[in-house]
Amino acid sequence: MDRMCCNCPYRKQYFSCYLIATVIGIFTFMLLLIWLFAFKNGLGFKTADLIFNWHPLLMTLGMIFMFSHAILFYRTGTICNKNCLKMAHGISQFAVILFAILGLIAVFSNHIMNGIPNMYSLHSWLGLTVILIFMLNFAFGFYFFFYPKADAACRKAALPYHVRVGIVCFILAIITAVTGIGEKAIFSISNYKDMPLEGALCNLLGFMFIIYGLTILYLVMEPCYKRAEAPAAPCLQQPQPRKFAPTYFNPYYSYPRQCPTRYTQNVFWNY
Repeated sequence: MDRMCCNCPYRKQYFSCYLIATVIGIFTFMLLLIWLFAFKNGLGFKTADLIFNWHPLLMTLGMIFMFSHAILFYRTGTICNKNCLKMAHGISQFAVILFAILGLIAVFSNHIMNGIPNMYSLHSWLGLTVILIFMLNFAFGFYFFFYPKADAACRKAALPYHVRVGIVCFILAIITAVTGIGEKAIFSISNYKDMPLEGALCNLLGFMFIIYGLTILYLVMEPCYKRAEAPAAPCLQQPQPRKFAPTYFNPYYSYPRQCPTRYTQNVFWNY
């Protein structure tokens, strides 16, 4: 069984923070839906503006929410088999790529239909950079962790770089989302400087993206929440008493200090 034990003193704290992050994520997604349906006429394929609305929705679902949960699989599923978690992590990352491609198609289609040039803003540069880094890291991880002929030593050496690049990519995704919301608000809200309701909603949405990103980064970077190796097998076995130990309790005899997890449960002295 390739399972790992959880660091029990910190599990409640981890899942409490995870629940808070999930609530923040749901609230952020609800703000996004309110913005799209209450102020941007929802989703569709009939007009360029309706097609564009797919872009923030798909990018948020993929590059923010699915990505964030994918990088937390190994810390959340402490009682799950590691191979199952690796498969779920890989499938989720592949789904992120599909969502990102569909989001790019939506925004490029909108620009072509409206005669707007592509790749001229900081948001577009950041977005394309994040997607390229994500795809390269996905290919990197697929080769080292899914390809059966990959060397075990190379896998061990590649893991820290794969994790760090993923964290950097998530940070850039949050920054890209915030710049995209600000750019859309400036271009589409004529009286943005007067702080209309839509403008305030956009500001709150960008702020919540930052808060959500910080909570995810805390969960993924806190050392106490890291998946720990299971304890060695001898520690789980009932130790055998010494042959020369007295058969009755002797207060002057120094009893052996064995593994306290199981050994002290069936005796009448404690350490």
